[in-house]
Amino acid sequence: MSFGRIDRRTGTLTGRGSARTVRHEKPVRGYDILSNVTDVCDARFVMCNIGKNQERPDSFFPAEALRSVKPVASVSFAGGEPFLHANLVDLVRVVHENNPAAKIIFSSNGFRTDSIVKAVQEVSRFHDNTQVTLSLDGVEDMHDRGRGIPGAREKVNATFDRLGEIGLKKRNFGFTISADNVSELPAVYAHTKKKRAGLSIGVAQSSKFLNVDAPCSARKRCIPT
Repeated sequence: MSFGRIDRRTGTLTGRGSARTVRHEKPVRGYDILSNVTDVCDARFVMCNIGKNQERPDSFFPAEALRSVKPVASVSFAGGEPFLHANLVDLVRVVHENNPAAKIIFSSNGFRTDSIVKAVQEVSRFHDNTQVTLSLDGVEDMHDRGRGIPGAREKVNATFDRLGEIGLKKRNFGFTISADNVSELPAVYAHTKKKRAGLSIGVAQSSKFLNVDAPCSARKRCIPT
């Protein structure tokens, strides 16, 4: 979990990690938190081996660990796959108790459509500032190959559409750049525009912080941290 502080006047995040600008619909003073709530994932992403992690008693972040963190401007729940966390809604409740205006962001692979929609519906009953970002690393079969799951792209789009059906306004796609899919970015951007969604872009990398180590065959395509 990483912390920073939002400068209310400039919107600049300072503190641990790189400084960057964070925009909110209304100025919110507090910490900007990234919480990797699990190191378990149900994908087999070719750029990392996190999908090989076995579930352990300490594989899931405890809700109480967030109770003392305040004030909070935003919390990004990531992983692993955050929707594999059985108590994910309880994590949001803990944040909401002391920070009802905080922005909640879920970063997901979008595979488990029913579980994702159910959790987001539960969260929406008590917290109305919620965003879901779904990974999409290519069109046609590129995303399926990259995530190691047949039909992955269809699952992502199905989840995106279902979230819209339940009234979620803030739905984004996330594109992870690698040597294999960089040429896919224009097509993904076009798809994002067609869906009237936002697009975030990251770079595939190995990371001790995330307990992710790129396999040797792909290491030359990664940026070590």
